[in-house]
Amino acid sequence: MLRLLVVDDSEVVRLKLRRLVEAERGMELAGEAPDGEAGVRLASQLRPDVVVMDLKMPGISGIEATWRLGTAAPGSRVLVLTVSDELDDAAGAILAGAHGYVIKGADDDELVAAILGVAAGESVVSPAVANALIERVGAAPKPPRRSGPLPGRY
Repeated sequence: MLRLLVVDDSEVVRLKLRRLVEAERGMELAGEAPDGEAGVRLASQLRPDVVVMDLKMPGISGIEATWRLGTAAPGSRVLVLTVSDELDDAAGAILAGAHGYVIKGADDDELVAAILGVAAGESVVSPAVANALIERVGAAPKPPRRSGPLPGRY
């Protein structure tokens, strides 16, 4: 049974995730927290498989809470679920230890797939964030082009 902890200051989001998890076979909601501080405390007690974490919350941010989870619940994997599609937020979350980054507008199927993917050890990023990353990298100055084949096997 895949155990989840939801950390979000929005009761509406927690309710939506509670209903989503209840409808999925093989998943259970281990707990809910309305802020990062409570989320870290609960994660250290409950040791969930996946923590679904908001970024913008009162008190400590989701990035700080994700960072603290590395020590408080090292076996738990973090999936950030946020309204922010800003690359700096995504990079901060990933640097703090998040294994996935999904935008709150994601449909239920995308969200379940992200939870399952993170639980299975995959890295998951919403298409909107991945597209923005590709655009930013694509717009960066290009290194000088070398002649000849690239190293490695094909």
